[in-house]
Amino acid sequence: MIANVDQIKSGTDIGAVLKSLGYDIDSRGKCACPVHQGKNKNFSVKDGIGTCWSQCGGKSWDAVGLAMELKNATFPEAIEYLAEIGNVRVEYVGNNRGEVMERSRVERDRKTVLFDLAKNVLDFYFQKAYFNEGDITMPLEIDMDGRIYDFETLKKFRICYTGEKSCLVGFRKENNITSEADCLEIGVTAKNENGTTWDTYQNRILFPILDEKGNVAGFAGRKLKTDTYEHSPKYINSPASLIYEKGNILYGLHQNKREIKEAGFAYLMEGYTDVVTSWEHGIKNTVAACGTALTVNQAKLIARYTERVITVYDGDEAGLKAAKKNTEVLLTAGLFAEVVIMNNNEDPDSFVRKYGKKGFDFFIESEKKDAVLWRIMENYDEKDSFQKEQKTQLAADLMLCIEKNSLRDEYISKIVKAAK
Repeated sequence: MIANVDQIKSGTDIGAVLKSLGYDIDSRGKCACPVHQGKNKNFSVKDGIGTCWSQCGGKSWDAVGLAMELKNATFPEAIEYLAEIGNVRVEYVGNNRGEVMERSRVERDRKTVLFDLAKNVLDFYFQKAYFNEGDITMPLEIDMDGRIYDFETLKKFRICYTGEKSCLVGFRKENNITSEADCLEIGVTAKNENGTTWDTYQNRILFPILDEKGNVAGFAGRKLKTDTYEHSPKYINSPASLIYEKGNILYGLHQNKREIKEAGFAYLMEGYTDVVTSWEHGIKNTVAACGTALTVNQAKLIARYTERVITVYDGDEAGLKAAKKNTEVLLTAGLFAEVVIMNNNEDPDSFVRKYGKKGFDFFIESEKKDAVLWRIMENYDEKDSFQKEQKTQLAADLMLCIEKNSLRDEYISKIVKAAK
């Protein structure tokens, strides 16, 4: 491993990488895109992140990522490139440079194989679901526990029905697309102790999970309402793998990042269907955590496209708990956080279906609260000395999550004013 990665990354920003490649950033933080090599200034740099909204479709890179993209480099190779620009010596633990480089190249090649496999699996199911006759058929609209989606929405998110029969195993064997071990590794097939293999997502609605660059990284398979087996889980999710780590990916970010940037904020929701239903009704600046509590890494992904997040969660106990925890996570990532708690027995999916975009927008404007003040002032009783001490400690803990002094000072003023 490389001992001084952080030193090298902090010493060479993306501007230095661009300059080394012959690209000069203007006063607005823009230059021609070095990735698709366009002539117009479609590449913008802000807070150490470069984004192209032209042919690159909103892809973003930090200094290391851009070096990896342009040089077709592994992570250690990109670090060496940045170190050369910054005139910093790379320090390898145990001086094992060759071993680090080889391991990184093997991992990169392995990721390529698994990403290709996941894409092939999705293409197989999607093609069979919509365009082929046979045992997997689906109309241009799909009823999913009472949810009706049009085909354009399904195509946008690549959602499809997998079919009642276990056909992926046969497809793999017929087309020799990859080894059984690879399918097992990314979780698209499973095997019991007797050696019998079957499709993991058989007879389910398949939600592909794309990473920020649009690679198919994982899947979530939703149980059909016709499946009455009580031990069948509502969702089957991809296991952690070399290409999928649920705490480092956001559902809907790849599809909606342009709209998030244009809107100036993102809605953070709980479920896949919240995001998909919102998109169908014209609310396209949404993302959701992938069946997990929001992580700082996920929040930092949002921060690449906006500084403001509105959490829209269910009004049940689990939703309230998650919304409270999210406040700290979002603040840690440098984001301004607001919160909206849905009424009981409602979620964004059901609300938008009932009231549409207009009703949703009105509800958000009426109900949104500053997340920090909401956390601190919830059920606040100034006459309760014990509670007052608890709230003071909570305020102090939340302020520690904020890195920017100016924002922290602003919040302190708001808290003092609200508590009077």
